[in-house]
Amino acid sequence: VNLVRVLGLNRIKKFIRKSKRNAAAGATESVQVTSDVKSGLKLIIAGAPASGKGTQCELIKEKYGVTHLSTGDMLRAAVAAGSEVGTLAKEYMDAGKLVPDEVIIGVVQDRLSEDDCKPNGWLLDG
Repeated sequence: VNLVRVLGLNRIKKFIRKSKRNAAAGATESVQVTSDVKSGLKLIIAGAPASGKGTQCELIKEKYGVTHLSTGDMLRAAVAAGSEVGTLAKEYMDAGKLVPDEVIIGVVQDRLSEDDCKPNGWLLDG
């Protein structure tokens, strides 16, 4: 589903501004209480293949500076690296089957724990 078409670009922009304000207000409190780790926006875009998710993600990435995460790209990278998850995913992909949620969740969790996702925020495409 193309969120910009469904909700409208102005509504998406308003949501992002509100999220940034809330994150800034929350970050101020957490800095005083616990640490100085700043958290960025956390967005998810989902839709059918070839529905324009990647195009919208690139525009959002450029405008708001979030880290673009594509589940397809993450799976292909895991397969190319020959990791345990990549080998498991390759078996499903070669058989023409969908990769199970448990495998996808593991790949996404590993990627979200990397340093560039914390301060910049992330945009999950898939």
